[in-house]
Amino acid sequence: MREKKVVVGVVVIFLSMLSHTALGEDGVCKKKSGQTICQEGEVDLIKTNGLLQTNRTKINKRVTVKGQAVLRNTQMNEMKVFGEAILFDTTVSGKSEVYGHLNSQKTQFKQPVTVWSNMMHASRSSFTDIIIASEEGGPRVILSDQTTVNGNIIFKGEEGRVEMMKGSRVLGKIVNGKKL
Repeated sequence: MREKKVVVGVVVIFLSMLSHTALGEDGVCKKKSGQTICQEGEVDLIKTNGLLQTNRTKINKRVTVKGQAVLRNTQMNEMKVFGEAILFDTTVSGKSEVYGHLNSQKTQFKQPVTVWSNMMHASRSSFTDIIIASEEGGPRVILSDQTTVNGNIIFKGEEGRVEMMKGSRVLGKIVNGKKL
């Protein structure tokens, strides 16, 4: 009987540690009233609902947000956002998926980005490939202020438009879309 109590106690402690790691609640991230705010520091994984705000945070594995993500001066591996993603001075090393609008400024994406929306805007950012998957009419990608796409921009579904301003460039092809 005593062994069962010890095993249950160990499982409870382990599950408690997992939930803190998933939220990054190790002093770096705080959760309150539908928002998670992460400051300078390092976490392995962030999985949250509502608003996520980061500033000078390093996320070693993955960020998953059901809501809005506002990421500043952040380094991360993979990103999946079910809502709007706004990134400033950020580096994403792995795969990125945004199921909503993406707005990036001074951000570097080292792997392909898939955006499930009809709108994306990037300023002073760099990408490998951009995939826009939109069922809505007239998807648009706006690239401004020296933004570079080192690969392709691919529109799946509706034909799209790419607006390039202030020295922006696409080194690959625009597939199923037009440059304006």
